[in-house]
Amino acid sequence: MDFHPETGEELVPITKEVVALWQDQSNRRPPRQVDLKSYELFDPQTGEPRVWYWRNDEGKYEFYDNDGYHPRTGDRLIGLTKDAAVKIVKEAEEREKKLEEERKQRELEVQKRAEQIEQDRRSRIEQEEKDRKVRELKRERESQAAQSCDQLAGNPNDLHRVGGGVPYETLDANASQAAEYCELASKQAPSELRFQYQWARALEHIDRERAFAIFQPLVKKRYPAAFDNTGWLFYTRHNIPEAVNHFRMGAQLGDPDSMVSLVEMYDRGHARPRSQDEVKVALLERAARLGHAGAARSLEIEQEKYMQMERQRATQQEQARRVIEIFGGFIQGMRR
Repeated sequence: MDFHPETGEELVPITKEVVALWQDQSNRRPPRQVDLKSYELFDPQTGEPRVWYWRNDEGKYEFYDNDGYHPRTGDRLIGLTKDAAVKIVKEAEEREKKLEEERKQRELEVQKRAEQIEQDRRSRIEQEEKDRKVRELKRERESQAAQSCDQLAGNPNDLHRVGGGVPYETLDANASQAAEYCELASKQAPSELRFQYQWARALEHIDRERAFAIFQPLVKKRYPAAFDNTGWLFYTRHNIPEAVNHFRMGAQLGDPDSMVSLVEMYDRGHARPRSQDEVKVALLERAARLGHAGAARSLEIEQEKYMQMERQRATQQEQARRVIEIFGGFIQGMRR
C-alpha cells in the first residue's frame, strides 16, 4: 500500500477485473475504417457488434472495426446496435437510391444536352446549306438578271430591245418575276435605260403609280418607247391632251408604238394630223417599216379601204360618163 508518486492518490489492491481490463487495453489497436458492404456487422457466435460508427452533421456515416475515437474530429465512436444497423442500412439504401436517381438524372441531362447539341449542329448545317443555296440563287439571279429582264419584259416594238420581246398582254402572266429581274438589272447597269423601261413596263401590270414614276425620267431622257406607255397612263387619267402630246413626241423620235397610238387617237376623234407626215397612212407605213405587226395589218386594212374607195370612185365616174353620153345623145336627137 502506498501513494501515487505524481498525483498522491492512494494505490488500491489489484483484482482480476483490473487485470482483464489492463490486458484488454494493452491488446486494443486504433480503429480502422471499414466498408459496411464487405464487413460483418456482428460476431456470428456471440452476436456482439464488430462495428463502431461516426456520423457528421450532414448525416454521412463512417464505420470502424474497433472502439475508440474518430481520427480527425476526436469524437467518440458509437457501437453499432441492431436498431442502429437497420436504420443506417435503410438510410444508406435511401441515400444510394437518391444518388442513383441523381446519377440517372445527370445522365438524362447529359443525353438531352448531347441530343440538343446534335440537333443544333444539324440545324446549323441545314441553315448553312439553305444560306448557301440562297447565295447561289442570288448570284445566279444576278448573273442572269439582264437576260431574264429582256426575255420577260422586252417590248417587241422597242427600237433598243435585245431579243424578240413579249407583247404587252403576254407580259401580264409573269409581271412580278419580270419586275424583279428588271429592277435588279437596272441596279446593276443604271446607265442602261432599256432595263428601267422594261422594269416600268412590267410594273404597269402591278403598280401603275410606281411605273409612272419610272417612266417620267425616261421621257425626260427621250427614251422613245417610254412615250407610248406614258401616253396611255395619261389617257387612263383622262388627260387626253398630254396623252396625244406624248404619242406625237414618241412618233417624232421614231417609236412605232407611238405612231400606232397616235393613229388610234385620230380614230377616237381626239386628234387630227398636223402635217403630211402625221396622216394616218404615213404613220402606219413608217411603223410597219419598223416591224410593227399591228401597223402592218392596219395599213393593209387602210390600203384596202383606199382601193375600195378608188374602185367606188371609178365606178361613179363611169356611171356619170354613161349618163352624160345617154343624155348627150338624147339632146342631140331632140335637136334634129
